[in-house]
Amino acid sequence: MRYLILSDIHANIDALEAVLAAAENWEKVLVLGDLVGYGGAPNAVIDRVRGLEPVAVIRGNHDKAACGLDDGSNFNQVARFAAAWTNQQLTSGNRDYLRQLPQGPTEIDDDLEICHGAPFDEDHYIFDAIDAHRSLQTATRSVCLFGHTHLPVIFTLSGNNLTGDIPEVEPLTISFDQGTRYLINPGSVGQPRDGDPRAAFSVYDTQGSIDLRRIQPARKLRRVFHSFLTMIEAVLNAFLDIDANLGDEFCAEIAPDNVASQRQRQIRPLLPPFSEVDHLVQSHLAIGQLPFMDQQSRFVLSLLDFFQNAIERHDLRFHLRLK
Repeated sequence: MRYLILSDIHANIDALEAVLAAAENWEKVLVLGDLVGYGGAPNAVIDRVRGLEPVAVIRGNHDKAACGLDDGSNFNQVARFAAAWTNQQLTSGNRDYLRQLPQGPTEIDDDLEICHGAPFDEDHYIFDAIDAHRSLQTATRSVCLFGHTHLPVIFTLSGNNLTGDIPEVEPLTISFDQGTRYLINPGSVGQPRDGDPRAAFSVYDTQGSIDLRRIQPARKLRRVFHSFLTMIEAVLNAFLDIDANLGDEFCAEIAPDNVASQRQRQIRPLLPPFSEVDHLVQSHLAIGQLPFMDQQSRFVLSLLDFFQNAIERHDLRFHLRLK
C-alpha cells in the first residue's frame, strides 16, 4: 500500500490541489491534522479532503480552535484572528466534521502510526533531540509520522544512537532499516516554515520506504490576496464583537492615534487597489514569503505597515463608528 501523506494544509486550497496533481502512484490518503487555520479556503479544503476518503484524519490544534473545541488561548494574535474568522466561514457540516476528528496518535498498521504534535501529546512541538527521543520511546510503531512544526525532519533511533536530519535534496527516498525506529515530519502542505515556500508532502510505502517531495503551487495571486484582505476586514469586525480587548489591541497597532481614546467601535478598512497589492505580492515573492505558506506573522505585520502607508499616501481613513 502506498499512502499519500498530507499535513498542515491550513486552508490553502491552491497548495493542496498542486500536491494532488503532482503526487504519483499513491492509493490511499493519511492526514496529520490542521486542515484549516491561517488560509482563506477552509470549506474548500475540508470538502476536498473528505472527497479523498482518507484512511485516517487526525485533528490539529487549529482544527480544534476553528470548530470551538479549544479557545485558542495559547495561539498568537494572528492565529487567534484566523481561527475566529474560520469559525465564521465554516459550514455547519464541516464544523461538525472537525469536531468529530480523533486526536492522535492513530495506529495505521503494524509498522506505522501518525500524530499531529507528538505521540505523548497531540499539541506538543517536536523541535529537539530530547522531544524526539521521548517520542520515539513513546511511539508504539517503528515509524511515526507527525506534523505541527511545519518543518521537514527525519529522526532515527538505532539502539542508543539518535540522529536527526533535515532533508536538503528533493525528492528524497528513505528506505527503512530493520531494528531502527523513525520519527518523520513530511513538512507542511499549506504553510511551510523552513524557508522554502513550496508545498511539502510525502508518499509512504508499506514495503519499507517513504518519499519526501516539494511542489510549487500555481498560485492565483489576485484571488488569494483579495481573499486575504477581505479576511483582515472580517476578522477585525468579528473580534470587536467577540472580544473588545483583543479588538482594541489589534486596532491600536493599526491606527493608535485614531482609536486610543475610543472604546466600542467597528472598523472597516478600505481595501487598497490591486495594483498596490500586486506590488506587495512581488516584494514578498522576491524574498520567499508567500501568504498562508511561509512566515505568516511577518507577512501580516508587513500588511499592517502597508495599510498605514496607504493611509498616509492617499489620505485614506479607517471608518470608526461608535456603537
